[in-house]
Amino acid sequence: MTSKVAYLDCSTGMRGELFLAVLLDAGFPLDMLNSALAFLPIQCYQLKQTSIQRNGVHGSHVAIISSATMQSARSLAEII
Repeated sequence: MTSKVAYLDCSTGMRGELFLAVLLDAGFPLDMLNSALAFLPIQCYQLKQTSIQRNGVHGSHVAIISSATMQSARSLAEII
């Protein structure tokens, strides 16, 4: 069995949807991602993956679409 290792240099941060797009481009299935996210206590959202090309480079774009008008703020204890 072969394994793959990815190193992320996040010294200046990373946007969540960018990281999701990288995972999907690396071969992680969107269905499996949606199944894993279903365990979180978060509702009213949907992930939309589209293929894009900019300056000759192909990649994915992931949009997190919220169907809720306003989500109430949660405390750190609620998130944990």
